[in-house]
Amino acid sequence: MAGVPEKHKFVIDDPRKVLVVRDRGEANYRETQSVLHVPRPISTSVDSNVLDSVANKLDRALISCFLECHNKFVPRATFDEIVTQQIVFQIVSNLQGYKDKDSTTRHEIALKIYYGDHNQGPSRKLLCVLLQIERVGEFEELTQQGMSDDCLPLLMEQSNIDREFRLHCRLHKGKHTRINGFRPYVREQFAQWSRRLTPPFIVWEPDSKHKHYVLEQGDPLPMVRDDGDGVGADGMMPEEGGFSEVTRVRIDASGGRFTDHAVSPVVKYGLYVRSFLEWLVLTGIHPQLHNPRRLYAMKKLKRNPKDDALKHRMEFDMEVLTSIYANHRADHDDISRYGDFRKHLIPLLGTFEIRDPLSGDSTYYLLFDWADGNLKDFWKANASMVGDKTQLHWMAKQFSQLIGALDCIHNGRERLRSERTWSNLYGRHGDIKPSNVLYFKLPDGKKLLVICDLGLGRLHRDISRSKQDPSDIPMVGVHSTLTPNSLTDQ
Repeated sequence: MAGVPEKHKFVIDDPRKVLVVRDRGEANYRETQSVLHVPRPISTSVDSNVLDSVANKLDRALISCFLECHNKFVPRATFDEIVTQQIVFQIVSNLQGYKDKDSTTRHEIALKIYYGDHNQGPSRKLLCVLLQIERVGEFEELTQQGMSDDCLPLLMEQSNIDREFRLHCRLHKGKHTRINGFRPYVREQFAQWSRRLTPPFIVWEPDSKHKHYVLEQGDPLPMVRDDGDGVGADGMMPEEGGFSEVTRVRIDASGGRFTDHAVSPVVKYGLYVRSFLEWLVLTGIHPQLHNPRRLYAMKKLKRNPKDDALKHRMEFDMEVLTSIYANHRADHDDISRYGDFRKHLIPLLGTFEIRDPLSGDSTYYLLFDWADGNLKDFWKANASMVGDKTQLHWMAKQFSQLIGALDCIHNGRERLRSERTWSNLYGRHGDIKPSNVLYFKLPDGKKLLVICDLGLGRLHRDISRSKQDPSDIPMVGVHSTLTPNSLTDQ
């Protein structure tokens, strides 16, 4: 990596190419929901059992994240169904500091908790975290110290003085002193529930910047393991080796927004529209959902015990860089005139970095669509197509498009990095074989072939491409035990 400016040493640190998401996608979620969140009539009757009722419902709503069975979260849609404006009003009406106020004042307080105001964000989740750890009476003091849902989850940090773990707000640093007056086990419960109620909201749109989500160890991802019926079980990474492991997961509708067409601000009926759902309401147009099955492949990059944290990050960054490079070429270079090659490259829907606060190390995950199988599976399932002349046109077009997609990786140049450094980059996949070509069944019944496993590729400068014997080319980001079969079997 010599010669690469420190500022953009990795593509995931380059704001021109990648948006690093540190708020767990909360801003995107609020934008998505803004058109639905409108003040509604609230009954002034008070339910004295509402605190226990809500706490029990949130307990029952917990589901296990695919990472670990004890790493649980409450889906965003479920939370919204449980903690409505009416329920917030009921909780406020039962709190010691508020229950003696008149109903109009309590209503105003409930709306501020639900929506926030120009001074402070909403605090509905903070209210429920305190409810779950039986400290809801502390809500008023904590909000007076500026704490809101924007502060969640609070991070556990170990003191260098007494070695105790204290809660830390990434926005306000040491401003929230009251929370660290709680006993240690209560602080731990607070941190746990603040993570459970704030799962990330994942957004993917084909024409937007790649999104990289930075989380802390113990944070849940909004996805559950889906073992399914075995269909496509080998579709994503049939030969995992020691480089990665892939889990089939399902993401519910409130866990992310995946559309095949980016939604940009538009002017409609004289209004400036910024909300995704507002755009749907005003235009009456529903963009095609990407992957309506909501089945995804979550790829965890394994770390070789011999590698340090920097090399592990380099391997992860190489896969992200290759994906950005290939998709950019498919859209913008001259090659795009000859076909829609982008749809034959597996889209990288998002990446996740989970940091260990003690060691400082990170674990990396990459999110892809779950395929129905690879090319081997395709021919087994469609043996009748062999020798069928009516399928020749489809086959010829698919493989022609695959070649074009491969060309998006192998040729051409792209100024991905600084003008002074990585200005002339070329790609090489390095492991083309049937198991690295996936097939997808489309909603209209057609099938699509796609190149995957771009992480086995490498990018290099024009000075090194060319007539070099491929068996002499070092594979960047691939261990010697994982070099392509075509090289090791010579």
